[in-house]
Amino acid sequence: GKLQVEGGASINGQFVASRPDAGLYAFAVGTNAGGSGQETYATAVGPNAGYVNQAASATAVGSSAGKTTQGASSVAVGYLAGQSNQGSFAVGIGRDAGGTNQSQYAVSMGYLAGRTGQGANSIAIGNQAGRNNQGANGIIINSGGDVLDDTKPNHIVIRSGPNRSLSYNGSDTWTFAGGVVNGLSGFRQN
Repeated sequence: GKLQVEGGASINGQFVASRPDAGLYAFAVGTNAGGSGQETYATAVGPNAGYVNQAASATAVGSSAGKTTQGASSVAVGYLAGQSNQGSFAVGIGRDAGGTNQSQYAVSMGYLAGRTGQGANSIAIGNQAGRNNQGANGIIINSGGDVLDDTKPNHIVIRSGPNRSLSYNGSDTWTFAGGVVNGLSGFRQN
């Protein structure tokens, strides 16, 4: 049925909102939120949030956040965050952060951060950091304003603007660009 309230409403006691087939203590608010396969303790807030196969203890807040196959204990906050195939214990915060195929334990924060194919245990912070296929166990921090990707595993890339960065290739080489390095050995400067 449908409940419509004009003016104000007060609820004293318990309020439960979920689909009839949802797991114990699951919560869903919004058109198609928690549509089917919402498991125990999962939370879906917003249109199409947690729509299909939202695993136990997953949280999806925002339109189409965690929409399809959101892993256990994962978090998706923002429009299209963790939209499709978000791995267990992954975190996507921001529009389309961790959008598609975000692997387990990956973290993405920012507009389009970790957007597609973010590798397991990787971190992407900033506008378009790790947008396309970030390698596993890598770290990308981007304040440069445009796409910054690295598909190699174990990488570290920090960029603060055009030609201003510090990076590690994941195996044996550090590279610094954009100024002089004083008092450090082992750096290759571009």
